[in-house]
Amino acid sequence: MPVTGCEAYQAASIGLLVALPGLAMAMVADRVPPNPLLGFRVGYAYTSRRAWAAANRAAGLGLAALGLASALVGLAGGVVAEALFLLVASLPLLAGLVAYAERVAERSLLSEPAPPGPPSSGIPGPRCPVAAAGVPLAALGLGVAAAARLIAEGLPLTALVVGSSPLVAVYTAWLAFTSPGAYYRPWLGPRGSSLLACLVPLSAGLATMAPGLAVLGPGWAGLLAAAAGLAVALAAATVAVRGFSGSRGARGAARR
Repeated sequence: MPVTGCEAYQAASIGLLVALPGLAMAMVADRVPPNPLLGFRVGYAYTSRRAWAAANRAAGLGLAALGLASALVGLAGGVVAEALFLLVASLPLLAGLVAYAERVAERSLLSEPAPPGPPSSGIPGPRCPVAAAGVPLAALGLGVAAAARLIAEGLPLTALVVGSSPLVAVYTAWLAFTSPGAYYRPWLGPRGSSLLACLVPLSAGLATMAPGLAVLGPGWAGLLAAAAGLAVALAAATVAVRGFSGSRGARGAARR
């Protein structure tokens, strides 16, 4: 079906809403200092002012390109096609930006003179318990089951949205284990960053469970809510025990 004038206007508006903030971010990347509120706040960007500017410039340009590309897709295929494109293309873009920020941070650390004293390990990596991956994986399984039902009912586009949305939560969990420095925040410290690296996959997994639960009905809700609650409890307990053990070890070393 050809795209109507109203759909074309909506597609262009959505694309501009994505592209314009990206262009603004790229333009002010050198002027806005590292902060906890504005910008591409990946942990690697906090290693230096130069790393922050480079990561935010790349993120802004990537967001602008994503917005313009989504507008072209929407003008050609409609708003639904544009929404699917944004959903599918956002995750690879985010993964590429995080990897780029990590490389920029490494170059920044290598180019700076080493401080006096023992060698530094660079970016502290928060350690996330394995339980934090349980909720994203449960959300992925729920999404696959819901997508299968939607395909059987003749709704393939809706199935694609419901089935692929938990991939964002799975990526946040994968990032916590493979690139934990992405969650580091200087004002939180190692322990607070470790807690953040656990809470982000948990919250993303719980959020992406909603579409699957809406499709499959309340029968799945109780089981998955119990599993999510158990995973949250295990993750919180593991972080608390690690933090308590670390503080006890530090106090013991200070006494000796």
